[in-house]
Amino acid sequence: MINGYAVSAVVTALRLVVLHGPNGQRVEINPEQVISIREPRGQDKGHFHQGVKCLIFTSDAKMTGVLEDCETVEHKLAATLGRSQPHAYKLSGAK
Repeated sequence: MINGYAVSAVVTALRLVVLHGPNGQRVEINPEQVISIREPRGQDKGHFHQGVKCLIFTSDAKMTGVLEDCETVEHKLAATLGRSQPHAYKLSGAK
């Protein structure tokens, strides 16, 4: 109660996964927005920093390249969402 008034608050917990971008910078990803992940393909490798091991695609039409491998990314996403098994984020034929 604040100043004699009952206050109801809606608290939304935003759980972010912390990963690392091409230059080692901290990248925060909302796992609820991830629609797919994949490793850079042969033809893609010239487009990304050589250290990028996983590409993350989100529902807002953005793509983020990170230094962590896709298996690590999958496990971090699953853990943050409270899942015991990783979700099937990987695109088929990703290599």
